[in-house]
Amino acid sequence: MDPRVAKKLAAAAERLRGQPGFPKRVGRPRKPTAKERAAEQQRRAAQEVATLDERLLVGTKTVARLLNISNSTVRVLAERGDLPRVTLPHVDRFLFAVEDIRKLIARSRAHMNGGHPTE
Repeated sequence: MDPRVAKKLAAAAERLRGQPGFPKRVGRPRKPTAKERAAEQQRRAAQEVATLDERLLVGTKTVARLLNISNSTVRVLAERGDLPRVTLPHVDRFLFAVEDIRKLIARSRAHMNGGHPTE
């Protein structure tokens, strides 16, 4: 193989090993991989749990993420009275007290352990 051709091929191979996507579009951000997205979700969840003690009320999405259930299941729990909804004047959102979420978890644990509460 001609050394000039080999050099051009090596340079092209090096360019292709760089950032994926459209190499001629300068500044285009790379999409995160599934592993990076999962790590970011875990980081956010851990941060959310860490700041939970500072918050009095949380919304439906937060409760769903904390309990690993869907938003609609949270609403069903609220409608059945298993998770009391906090209503504020002029606020049309489902809000829940953090202490009520903890009580729901404790009741669920007690139910699973045959009526014996756990710490």
